[in-house]
Amino acid sequence: MHAAVEVFRPSRAKRLLYFCETLDAGAACGMGLLDEVVVVDSLDSRVQALANCIASQPRNSIQNMARLVDRDFSAQFRTHIKYEACGLGD
Repeated sequence: MHAAVEVFRPSRAKRLLYFCETLDAGAACGMGLLDEVVVVDSLDSRVQALANCIASQPRNSIQNMARLVDRDFSAQFRTHIKYEACGLGD
């Protein structure tokens, strides 16, 4: 549920959760659930291009950026889990 609330406005998150709607890849990408959609014939070359881009960056920069993003997400997630647990206790 945390991911749905983070990505969507509350009304859209509720709609997806209440009605168990399914999304195609294009819709999921448009809503921010996916970064991009690639046709299967281009998948290997796209993965290689992304890997090359990351590999060309300074290792310390990539590691520090990943750590910062992970730390922020973890803190938000822990807070949300506590909030959700309180709500389920009602």
